[in-house]
Amino acid sequence: MSASADSEEQVQGLPVSLLLAAFLAAGVVLSALRLRWLSPSGALAAFLVGWVTFASGSWQAAAVLLTFFVTSSALSRWRAERKRRMERLTARGRRREAAQVLANGGVATACIAAYALTGDIHWWLAFVGAYAAANADTWSSEIGALSPVPPRHVLTLRPLQPGDSGGVTVLGLLAGGAGSVVVAAVAWAVHPLGFEQVVMVMLGGLLGSLLDSVL
Repeated sequence: MSASADSEEQVQGLPVSLLLAAFLAAGVVLSALRLRWLSPSGALAAFLVGWVTFASGSWQAAAVLLTFFVTSSALSRWRAERKRRMERLTARGRRREAAQVLANGGVATACIAAYALTGDIHWWLAFVGAYAAANADTWSSEIGALSPVPPRHVLTLRPLQPGDSGGVTVLGLLAGGAGSVVVAAVAWAVHPLGFEQVVMVMLGGLLGSLLDSVL
């Protein structure tokens, strides 16, 4: 079969792929709404992120995205009452708003779209790294909020109040590392990477979450 015939076949199958991706994204978003993981604005943003990701990166990218979304959303609800008593919940509550969804998934979505267009493995690594950082940040915040030891500033090490910008705990750092490892492991399982690439993704995810703490 000629290259032109292959290209024509791909173009003809594009509407079906986009429609299937939309159905899958809608199914995930509706489930998240039922579980109260998303606000209405967050649901719209999550649908767009999921649609582009499912359409651009097939099931491998979907596995990475869903690993982040399911684990981070579940942790946001985990021991929520205790977090309230410790006054470590944000004023926006536990449901993700559009800004949070786009902050966590916007860069990754652009990366997976670029990977679909170019086939350059660096875009796949950037996609995985973005979700590794987002997962590390969420796990660090949600589990670190339960630390019995007050946080310290990530740069100066001075003591901070829980919830202050730049604050980290040992428990939170360990949790963030675990969150990054989980995403990297799933990415390796669905799209085998070299050892150096896996390590790069894991470290990049943890460093990205630390940078987010500073900012």
